[in-house]
Amino acid sequence: MQDTTTEKRVDRLEEALLEMVYQSRKTEMNLDRLAKEMRDFKDEMLIFKDEMKDFKDEMRVFKDEMRAITKEMNKKWGDLANKLGTLAEDIVAPGISRAIEQAFGLDVKEVSVRRKRKMGERSREYDVIAV
Repeated sequence: MQDTTTEKRVDRLEEALLEMVYQSRKTEMNLDRLAKEMRDFKDEMLIFKDEMKDFKDEMRVFKDEMRAITKEMNKKWGDLANKLGTLAEDIVAPGISRAIEQAFGLDVKEVSVRRKRKMGERSREYDVIAV
């Protein structure tokens, strides 16, 4: 009877050992698969990192270009504002003598452009004065 009991125990021990070998091999395969997935993920992340670096570089160039364009536009707006500020001097002043002569029959002796006059605490600015 002992042989049968020992035989059963050996059979169970063999089954347990086979199950352990099976589980060990299954775990090893899962670890190999996980390692491959991790390598693939790492490669994808390196590619993504390179793409992000390229994107950041492009954005930096774009921002620099936009700053330059904005600076240029601000200069042009300033030039335009200055030009509009001299509109009376550029258009009205050259013809003011003739316009006064035709409209009022007066002889213009003197024309002043962009004249400033201080009257006490106050200061006044005139684009065109005809005397």
